[in-house]
Amino acid sequence: MTYSDQPTPLEARSSGPLTGKVRVPGDKSISHRALILGALAVGETRVSGLLEGEDVLNTAKAMRALGAKVERSGNFAWSVRGVGVAGFAPPEAPLDFGNSGTGCRLVMGAVAGCPITAIFDGDASLRGRPMRRVLDPLELMGAKVGAAKEGGRLPLTLNGARDPLPVLYRTPVASAQIKSAVLLAGLSAPGVTTVIETEASRDHTELMLKHFGAQIVSTREGSHGRKIALTGQPELHGADVVVPADPSSAAFPIVAALIVEGSDIVLSDIMTNPLRTGLFTTLREMGASIEESHARGDAGEPMAQFRVRASRLRGVEVPPERAPSMIDEYLVLAVAAAFAEGTTIMRGLQELRVKESDRLEATAAMLRVNGVKAEISGDDMIVEGKGHVSGDGLVATHMDHRIAMSALVMGLASDKPVKVDDTAFIATSFPDFIPMMRGLGAIAVYGGSALMLASNFRFATEDVDVSELEHPLPGWLATVVDEIAKENGWLDDWFNDGVAFHLSPLADRALDHLEFGTFPRDGTSPGLAVSVPSAEYLLALKLKAARVTDPLRGETERLDILNLMQVVGISTVEDAIVLLGRYFPVSAASSEKQRFLLKNMNRKGGNDAPKYPG
Repeated sequence: MTYSDQPTPLEARSSGPLTGKVRVPGDKSISHRALILGALAVGETRVSGLLEGEDVLNTAKAMRALGAKVERSGNFAWSVRGVGVAGFAPPEAPLDFGNSGTGCRLVMGAVAGCPITAIFDGDASLRGRPMRRVLDPLELMGAKVGAAKEGGRLPLTLNGARDPLPVLYRTPVASAQIKSAVLLAGLSAPGVTTVIETEASRDHTELMLKHFGAQIVSTREGSHGRKIALTGQPELHGADVVVPADPSSAAFPIVAALIVEGSDIVLSDIMTNPLRTGLFTTLREMGASIEESHARGDAGEPMAQFRVRASRLRGVEVPPERAPSMIDEYLVLAVAAAFAEGTTIMRGLQELRVKESDRLEATAAMLRVNGVKAEISGDDMIVEGKGHVSGDGLVATHMDHRIAMSALVMGLASDKPVKVDDTAFIATSFPDFIPMMRGLGAIAVYGGSALMLASNFRFATEDVDVSELEHPLPGWLATVVDEIAKENGWLDDWFNDGVAFHLSPLADRALDHLEFGTFPRDGTSPGLAVSVPSAEYLLALKLKAARVTDPLRGETERLDILNLMQVVGISTVEDAIVLLGRYFPVSAASSEKQRFLLKNMNRKGGNDAPKYPG
C-alpha cells in the first residue's frame, strides 16, 4: 500500500506534558540537493542523516534513472556515484516525483542543461501545481518544453539544451526552487549564470554548490535581496554531506511543546541557517522559551540543540520580508497564534497559494473549523488568539502533509479532539512523525478507533536496551512493556512455542486508559496505518487480551502472529521482527528465536511448529 492509495484518518487529543529528547528527520531541502549534486559530481558522495521520506526517495529514484549509482549504505546513510555535469542519460521511463514539488523543479533544472529528453510526472496533487515559473527561465537557457498540460503542469516532456546559454535572470518572487533550477541548469552553460532576487530565499543550493567545488559568489542586492553568480562548466567532486535536522519538521514538536502545559523537550542538531530560522525568531517574539546550545556546522550549514518549554504566547505582527525564511512554517505558526493571547498578523503569504495545496485558504479553514477566528486579507492572514482552542473539528488536509501535522499539533492542546481526514501524506516528509510525537507523550487515535494511550497511563521516560534491533522504542512505552514482562515473569521470551500471545493480568487496570475499536472479520483494516497502529495493536492485545476480538477467528484468547501479519499488512518475517522490536525489549537470542518460530510456523496458524533448538 502506498501513501496515496487509502486515506488514513487520525484524531489528536489533549495530552499531558510532552517530555524527552529527539532528533527530527534530516532536512528535506539538503537531502534533495545532496542527491542531485552528488549525481552531477565526479566520484563518490557519501550522505549521512538523509531524510528517507517519500519525496526524497523519489529524487533518489530519479537520479538512478538518469544514470547515477545511488545506494543506501545504512540507516539514513547513502552513497552516490555521479556522472558529472551534463552527464545525465535519457531515462527509460517517466520520472515520477510523487508529491514533491522541490524534487521535481530542481531536477528540471539539472535536466535542462543536458542534451536529453525526460518526462516529468507526479501524483494528483503535484499535477495540479504550476511549473511555468521554473520552465520560463529554463527555456531562456535553451531547454524546450514538449507535451504539457495547461500552464506547464505535469505530466510534461522536457528537452534539455544541447548548447545551454548562461543568463541573467531576475526571479519574479522569492523562490529557492526557481533560483536553484536556474543555477543547476547553469552548471552546463559556458560563462556566468546570474540570478537576482529582490527578497533573499534559502541559500542551500549556493552553499552546497560551493561544497562540491563550484565557483559561486553571492552578494547583497538592495535592502533584502541577493545576486548570485555561478561560473559554468565546473568539475564537481564527490563530497561528504551531513544532513542537519530539518527546522521545518522541528517546527511541529516545537509548537506542540509551547502550547501543551508543562512540556519540556530537547531537539538535537536543528539547522540554524539564518534563511531558515524565521519561525524561531517569530516564536521568541511571541514569548516562547527556546534555548540554543551545542552549536556546530557541516558543509556550510550551521546547527544547534534546542530546548523548548511550554510558554504563554502573545500575538505579534510578522513582516512580509520574513516570509522566505519560514514559508513552510506558517501553517504551524497559525496554530501557535490560535493559542496565543491577542491578534497575530502574518503578511506577504502569496507563495502559500502555490504549494501542495492553497495553504493560505487551507490554514484558515483548519482554524475556523476548530473555533478560531481567522481572516484572509489579500496575501495576509489574521488570527485572533484567545489563549485556547475549542477543537472538535474535522480538518480537510487536501493531500498536504503540513496541514495534517499542524492540525494534529493543535489537537494536543485543544479543549476537544481535532480530527484529520487523511494523514497518509505525512510520510512524504516526516515518516516517523506520529511515533516520535507519541514517544514524547502525545495522544493520537487512528481511524478514531485503533488505540489511544492516555497521558495518565504514561510512565517516566527512560532508555531501554533493544539489542541489535534497528528502531529504538520510546522510553515510556518500553517501561510499560517491561513492567508487564516482570509482572508475568516473561523475561525475554514473551510468547510461547505456538507463537500465541500471553494474556495479561494488567488488562483490567488498562481498561480506563485504552480505547479499542471493532475490527472487520474479513482480514481488512481500514484506517490502520501499516507500522505504528499495528505495533500498538500488539501492545493493546497484551493489556486487554481477554476482551479483544480476533478479526480472523472471532472471540479468542490467542492470536498468532501470522494472523496478525495478515490483518495489518506485514508481508515478511523481517518486517514483523522490526515491528516487534520497536515496542518490545528482547535480547538478540530471543530475537533469533522469534525468527525461527515465524519462519517455521504452520501457515494456517496451527501450533505444530518445530521446536526451537536453542
